[in-house]
Amino acid sequence: MTDEFRGGHPPSPRRTPTDIADVLPATALDLRRRARPPQMWKWAVAAAAILTVLLLAGLVVIGLWVRQWAVHVAVMRDAVAKNNEGLAYYRQKQYAMAIAAYDEAIRLNPQLPEAYSNRGLAFSDMGDHARGIEDCSHAIQLNPRLGIAYNNRGLAYFCQDKLNEAIKDYSDAVRLDPRDALAFSNRGLAYKEIGQYAKAIEDCSRAIQLDPKLGKAYNNRGLAYFHQAKFDDAIKNYDEAIRLEPRAAMVFSNRGLVYEEVGQYAKAVEDCSRAIQLDPKLGKAYNNRGLAYSHQGKFDDAIKDYDEAIRLDPRDALAFSNRGLAYAGKGDAHKALQEYDKAIQLNPKLALAYNNRGAAYLAMSEHKKAMEDLSRAIQLDARLSMAYSNRGWAYYSQGKYEPAVQDYDQALRLNPRQPLILANRGLAYLALGDNARAVKDYDEAIRIQPGKAEFYSYRAEAYQKLGDMIHSDADRKKAESFEVHKGK
Repeated sequence: MTDEFRGGHPPSPRRTPTDIADVLPATALDLRRRARPPQMWKWAVAAAAILTVLLLAGLVVIGLWVRQWAVHVAVMRDAVAKNNEGLAYYRQKQYAMAIAAYDEAIRLNPQLPEAYSNRGLAFSDMGDHARGIEDCSHAIQLNPRLGIAYNNRGLAYFCQDKLNEAIKDYSDAVRLDPRDALAFSNRGLAYKEIGQYAKAIEDCSRAIQLDPKLGKAYNNRGLAYFHQAKFDDAIKNYDEAIRLEPRAAMVFSNRGLVYEEVGQYAKAVEDCSRAIQLDPKLGKAYNNRGLAYSHQGKFDDAIKDYDEAIRLDPRDALAFSNRGLAYAGKGDAHKALQEYDKAIQLNPKLALAYNNRGAAYLAMSEHKKAMEDLSRAIQLDARLSMAYSNRGWAYYSQGKYEPAVQDYDQALRLNPRQPLILANRGLAYLALGDNARAVKDYDEAIRIQPGKAEFYSYRAEAYQKLGDMIHSDADRKKAESFEVHKGK
């Protein structure tokens, strides 16, 4: 048998393991090696776990931050609510309660400037103007563009008689908000206090233009007109203020003072009584009604009103001075001087007190003391017409007629509608021999106050010196008729 192939399958050759390996394809070898367990998946799992932990931690932090922010927003909201609660108490004039609410608002949010500004206003209304200025200054420090803080600080300065500082703050308030009617009105009041009446009227008119329903602006403009002796304009403004704010006691008191000035004493008493009814603690209303009673010769009633004004404010120098006038009207010069001394002790810059004491010395013929007091009054208030008038009478009483005329001239420049000043200047003209001018003064005095017998008597004398006996006799008869009616 040979080794050649004789049919069927040929026999398989004998192979060694090495041979098998050598003939396997390369791909089969790679697959066998990769079948071993890998190591990289452990790192992937660890990374995924770390990322999961970080994500969860981030979510927790965000949740805490959101929660803290919600708490912060709630606290801020509570602070604003407490501030508004303080405003409500303030409008009811419950200043202590308002301050307590503002305290809580500031505790909740120490960076809330409105709360400091509002608390400052409440402190000032309670008479603590220093605390008011401190709070408003802190509000301005927190927010230099908060106009109401300047306005409120201006009010505190105004109450301290620091008028230039007040005007500066009001000006800043107007600069920050040119449509702030209240700031214009307040600045107008400050201008009135320093005697710049034209600027006062301009500011108040601007306030009214911005807010025609702002009663305070009409009241403040009325005050400026009053000091310009434009009494009709003053009354019109007070009328409008009362129409807008029928329960504004101070406006009734102010209008009453105008009526007292123009000789309508019954209306003055009526207005001041209404003011007292609205606000029984308004000392100025008692003061003004006391003046009207004094002009009516009701000195006891006047003294009662001044007593009440002093009870409400024991440091009310003006009330002491006015009570002195009432005692002088009763003929008690000693008591009157005591009242004037007390007024000057309380307020050494009260020009009216020096004027009144000077008039008392003048009535006692103590001309040197009278001249000193009246000159001091003019030095303190160069627009006090009655001080010039009284000093004019002091000059006249000493036979110094020319300086008397000069003082009467100044008094009439300041207050042109005062018939008594006109009549007294007429006497000085008579003494100087200027009878024509004397007649003119009495003509004007009679036109303003036609029911005064003395004015006709003085004009009769002037006509007589001019040689006009017809008019002289007519005036004497007129004066006599008044005296007859007065006697009845």
